[in-house]
Amino acid sequence: MSTEPKLPVAPRARALLLQGGRVRYAPPFVLAPMEGVTHRTFRDLILSLGGVGAAMMLGGCRGDREDAPPRQFFPDMDDMPRWKVQGESEFFKDKRMLRQPVSGSVPFSRQSMSPEAYATAHPAWADSFAAQRDVLLTLGDARETGQTGPDAFVDTIPIPVDRELVELGKKKFDIYCAACHGFQGDGKGMVGRQWSYDLPNWHEAKYKDRKEKTGKDGYLFHTARHGVVDAASGTMKMPPYAHALSVRETWGVVAYIRALQKTREGVADDLSAAERAELDAKRATPSGGGAAPSGGTPAAPAGGKS
Repeated sequence: MSTEPKLPVAPRARALLLQGGRVRYAPPFVLAPMEGVTHRTFRDLILSLGGVGAAMMLGGCRGDREDAPPRQFFPDMDDMPRWKVQGESEFFKDKRMLRQPVSGSVPFSRQSMSPEAYATAHPAWADSFAAQRDVLLTLGDARETGQTGPDAFVDTIPIPVDRELVELGKKKFDIYCAACHGFQGDGKGMVGRQWSYDLPNWHEAKYKDRKEKTGKDGYLFHTARHGVVDAASGTMKMPPYAHALSVRETWGVVAYIRALQKTREGVADDLSAAERAELDAKRATPSGGGAAPSGGTPAAPAGGKS
């Protein structure tokens, strides 16, 4: 006699076991096959019906145009908030879409970099970002505005002036300023000669006297970046060039204007013996137009008239 424990068995399952059949458990949420239909046939039928239903759903996404809104399976991606530059906002009190930095925030850099590591390794790729960082750290002060207050300008250039800065200013002056103001800064550029009125001549006394507003370096800087507006008509007499000139480049232009002014104030005695000999040799050539000037007479600027 078997010693296995006897477990309670449902009558139908017991009958199947006695007949050598199998007991299959069908959960209540699974459709049982119909009488006379095999499980494989039933599965194929269900899959076919599912495929037809999916095709009908997909077909609804394509076809003729209609006024009904399209089906959105991921509406959060279709209806994401979007802002336009210079657009209007209903969220902020001033209705401005573009926002000013939070009061007290200090700009540092547009690239994550360590100033200490940069000073040690000095990677070439970081040069432009280091220059941008220097500009960002000057935002709001005289180095960035050229002003000490409303309609008050700095007397002299507030950043170090060296040969590199002057040469940078010459490059930008020749590109953006010379067409109107001339390569000598006398207002006789190709466009300036065709103007309906005389353009500023940087060699006039009012642009060199630091006691006058027009003679301050900050005034020239501010004018280059913000242009000139006719107070009577409100029209723009000179366009701004802040979009084309960085802060450093604009100070370079101011430094170069000061260098141009110096060319009209120097005399031959200011030159060293070697420079004087070189000048004498150039003036002695047929293209030079004659002999070198004697001591005490103004030295002619290169490429222009005295």
